Amino acid sequence: MEVIRFHLDNIPHFDSLCLALGEFDGMHKGHQALVFEASLEEMNRAILLFACPLPSKSKYVLTSLEDKINLLKRDDELDYCLVIEDEIASLSPREFIDKVLSPLGSKKIIVGSDFRFGYQGKGDVALLKEHFEVKEVPFVLTKGKKISTSSIRQDLLNGNLDEARFCLGRPYEVVGMSVKGKQMGRKMGFPTLNLSLKAPYVLPKEGVYVCLIYFQGRYFKGMVNVGSNPTIHAGESKHIEAHLFGYEGEDDYGFTCYVSFLSFIREEMTFSSITELEEQLKKDKVVALSYED
Repeated sequence: MEVIRFHLDNIPHFDSLCLALGEFDGMHKGHQALVFEASLEEMNRAILLFACPLPSKSKYVLTSLEDKINLLKRDDELDYCLVIEDEIASLSPREFIDKVLSPLGSKKIIVGSDFRFGYQGKGDVALLKEHFEVKEVPFVLTKGKKISTSSIRQDLLNGNLDEARFCLGRPYEVVGMSVKGKQMGRKMGFPTLNLSLKAPYVLPKEGVYVCLIYFQGRYFKGMVNVGSNPTIHAGESKHIEAHLFGYEGEDDYGFTCYVSFLSFIREEMTFSSITELEEQLKKDKVVALSYED
């Protein structure tokens, strides 16, 4: 799959383009269904992504733009990933058609039945059908309800990792850069990677989790604390600290770290002493090591 980034004044053109349209935050099973439908067409097959988030949407995301691209590359079902770099929220629906979809050479559009586009979401599937052949893909359901980004976000905030994982088709993952912390974990025998997240990710419910962590070219099982860690960092904002089982490196700052959440261990707690915290971490580690995915 080729990734093509472009601006409104330099739009690439394709002959007979089949284009999957949507917001694609999360790349969940509903989005995957759109990509699959597009992949079945015998023409140029592409997805359109937006570098600038829509102002009406939450600033917190399930997937960054780079996450979406990496997931699409992994599945490799399409010929092109088209990324428009301009802010387009002010375009009316017809301007979006005239300035983006038509110049691309769009012949067939793949969308969900509730797809909206253009300024204030005033464009709908009926308008698309006036200009293109359109394939409406049925909703993907779980427990009788439509899988959606908002429902997955709520599952994560409630600590319901199993439901979020089912809807995503994979464990929920965040990506960050390892940065220097206060190194208190190291003094207790639980050195951690402190993460500066690469996107404003939705963070799961505050607490301790079993995670699979990719760092420095290797996968590690580990446990991750999401929250303020009040025993040590009283008054600080929510952050992520990851303890990697079997990792012996030190001072590895400035490297990308991928954290996949597998299972909830316990809620975040305030301890009366560092010793009490250390004893609880030992218990958490036993639970995490016994987890089988």
